[in-house]
Amino acid sequence: APGTVVTGGPDLNVRDCAATTCNIVRKVKNGQSLDIVCQVMDGEWIDGNWGWTQIWDQIQPVYLGNALVSDGFVDTHSNGPVAPACH
Repeated sequence: APGTVVTGGPDLNVRDCAATTCNIVRKVKNGQSLDIVCQVMDGEWIDGNWGWTQIWDQIQPVYLGNALVSDGFVDTHSNGPVAPACH
């Protein structure tokens, strides 16, 4: 599913699991387009642009391993899931 990073300026941290305590594996830029492969529905609660969410988005390329961003900073045109649950 497509999504766009909306941070208001700063880079968005990409993490190896669905919490802010997880390791940062890379960063994505404000305004960058993302390809959401699947979503973690029970990650850490984050106060994002559209209120609180515990959805985290697994983004491409998946061959680099886990690459998760909080859905609270990704515009998917939905407040709910837009991709299958990650397993």
